[in-house]
Amino acid sequence: MFPSVEIRHLLAVIALAEELNFRRAADRLHITQPALSKQITDLEAEHRFHLFIRNKRRIVELTDAGRVFVQEARSALSHTERAVHLARAAHDGSDSILTIGRSPYADHDWVSAMFAIRLPLYPRLEIRLKTQFVMESVHSVLVGEVNLALVTAPPEDTQITAVPFAPAPLYAVLPENHLAAHKEQPGSPGSGQGRVDSVSETFRSDSF
Repeated sequence: MFPSVEIRHLLAVIALAEELNFRRAADRLHITQPALSKQITDLEAEHRFHLFIRNKRRIVELTDAGRVFVQEARSALSHTERAVHLARAAHDGSDSILTIGRSPYADHDWVSAMFAIRLPLYPRLEIRLKTQFVMESVHSVLVGEVNLALVTAPPEDTQITAVPFAPAPLYAVLPENHLAAHKEQPGSPGSGQGRVDSVSETFRSDSF
């Protein structure tokens, strides 16, 4: 028998898992807190497991069952979205869809480069982007939810192949009046190493 779980239940659990706060999760879903609480409670009662631990201070934590459910719920929503996209592409006459995961920190030029892709064998190729954090993108690649992912600092994993695509700048944000804000030291051109050494030395001198 197929479990009676609706999309709204999946969205409710994921929102609460990410916010760990009923008010914020309800605001994000544009529903009331009682409505959100009822959706979660009904789901737990229907399937006889607890997804969250609540206490009198309204602090919410995921249970082991909750962590598993959230991971699979994200996957289920992703597959649902993919089904709609593929059906729409077939309706519109697209040859195929290339789904690319991207980190929210990825350079916008990378995204532009992706949309500029033209493959002779797929003249009507459609490219879709999915914004995810690094670990979510890696998981999506492994389970086939995306074809590839653009991420910063990919984890070492024998199940994936990570290929350098482009250098990504890294910045230290400091107050204007901080001693290290305008301090420059020699470094290799374009590497920023001099500035990094300068910031590190200033922090070590306990002057912040």
